[in-house]
Amino acid sequence: AAAPLKEDSMKAPSSSSSSSRRKGPLGILLRILPGGRRQKTREELSPLSSLETSTPPKKKPATVRAALGSSTFAALYLIIALTASAGLTNASIYKLFAAASPKIAASGDTFLAAAGALGALFNGLGRLGCAAAVDQFGFKGPFLVLIVAQALNTALFPLAATAGAEAFLAATCTAFFFLGGVFSMAPTCCSNAFDPKIAATVYSLVFSAFAFASIGGVQLAKQLIPTLGWTPVFYVLAATTAAAAPLLYFIETP
Repeated sequence: AAAPLKEDSMKAPSSSSSSSRRKGPLGILLRILPGGRRQKTREELSPLSSLETSTPPKKKPATVRAALGSSTFAALYLIIALTASAGLTNASIYKLFAAASPKIAASGDTFLAAAGALGALFNGLGRLGCAAAVDQFGFKGPFLVLIVAQALNTALFPLAATAGAEAFLAATCTAFFFLGGVFSMAPTCCSNAFDPKIAATVYSLVFSAFAFASIGGVQLAKQLIPTLGWTPVFYVLAATTAAAAPLLYFIETP
């Protein structure tokens, strides 16, 4: 009679014996064939590896012609024209507006001259502060904050004049501060969005938007003041400033 099988011989092979056999040719074949247990590479384990290889960084426009045809140039030009109009118009008419406001007119010419001098100081501070913000946080975020804050300050400018000389002085200095910020942010955007070899030339073309903003804003004020009064002028300037916010979406910087 056949000898009975031992209990140990009926047991399934241990994990150690199966793993030892997988180290042989069969184990190598299983790791190579599809479906086998193959060790994943570091690139396969990284969820961002496919994105890094499939989306190379976008090149900056390297010629003036390419820059002029880009959405960045068109958006930046309109943003400067819309945002600078409020600050440049305020700088041109704030004395006329003060003369038409009884509380401010009573403060005298010395007060208005001091307001202009402090405004020039805040204009320089705006250039320094906004340039530092762009260096720290990029272009779009700080410029969006500037647009929103300038729109609010412009809309509240008539209310500040009725509140008294101190509120009018604060609103005037704030308007000059934002104007300086617009001047400092524009060249920074050009240097980031366009090739360094053409950035200065592109900025010289963008700078012409300040001229259009100055002429357009003052002419608009002259047309509206006789028929609508001073307050609607500041509301229109606030609206043009706010209209620049959606255009930031079309600014492309690496």
